[in-house]
Amino acid sequence: MNRKTGLKATLILLAIFFLLSACDGSSNNGVSEGYGGVDLAIQGSLPAGTLAGRDAADSAVLSITDVAGAEIGQLTLTDARVNIYQIELEQELAEVDSEDEEAQELEVEYTGPFIVNVLTDVIEPAIPYIELLPGTYDEIKLKVARIEGDEVDDEGNPLVDPSDPLYENSIVLIGTYTGPTSTVNVTDMDFTATFAIDEEFVLGGTEVIILDEGVINSIIVAYRLARWFHFDNAETNGDSVEFATIVSAAGEIILNEDQTGVNATIWEVIKKNIKESADFGEDSDEDGELDSDEDEDEDVDSEDDEDF
Repeated sequence: MNRKTGLKATLILLAIFFLLSACDGSSNNGVSEGYGGVDLAIQGSLPAGTLAGRDAADSAVLSITDVAGAEIGQLTLTDARVNIYQIELEQELAEVDSEDEEAQELEVEYTGPFIVNVLTDVIEPAIPYIELLPGTYDEIKLKVARIEGDEVDDEGNPLVDPSDPLYENSIVLIGTYTGPTSTVNVTDMDFTATFAIDEEFVLGGTEVIILDEGVINSIIVAYRLARWFHFDNAETNGDSVEFATIVSAAGEIILNEDQTGVNATIWEVIKKNIKESADFGEDSDEDGELDSDEDEDEDVDSEDDEDF
């Protein structure tokens, strides 16, 4: 075959390839024509290079601060799960100006439940891949809901066993606490906090997500775990309660919605901290982590967080 004949054959093959690609309505990345793919991940993260970092494959050490911001103790979490019942991506209102965008509506929903282990980043069941119209999305909503007991996996098996501490709760935190309590300093005291709440967490800020057409866009929602037990945030701790005043009973600390007194106030601060800790953004450098320059929160710490 001479050079001219070979070139002609190559051009014919390329033409056939592009024709077939156009016929199946997909791009080279397998994304449908006119859409952008969305790979959504939810994870937990901690500041890189801090002592309150990763302790083991399935645990994390978190600093507990007082109202002045000084560390007063540490909590080693061995179980930290959140049940997200629904996830919504909201397109910027100004961009909804076509029939397709109106048909897609302003909000796109993932229907769960999705049980997120923020220590291991395992999500059960997995969040499905979806395709959206390209453009600007400026808000993500997470609907956190209690496990009712009728949730099942793809094979019909219960998603959460009745013996699981997440059962009939939406968030569970289990670990050990070292630091002061209302009566004495303790070391590795058992700690359990459960939240049976049904609330919507709205994530939005000055930055936005721009979904590109014809590619898979990696979007990350990251819970900044380091903020969960910081009691120096006036927005979440308006009563200036100190974690060091927490009351233990029978050699353990238990926090839930049935608590009274100071423990009820501490429980409420932690709940608000969890709600305020979630950031979102596009994984621009494709490292699988939501760096501080990729999220929508302009008030985050300058030091990047490490994904688990």
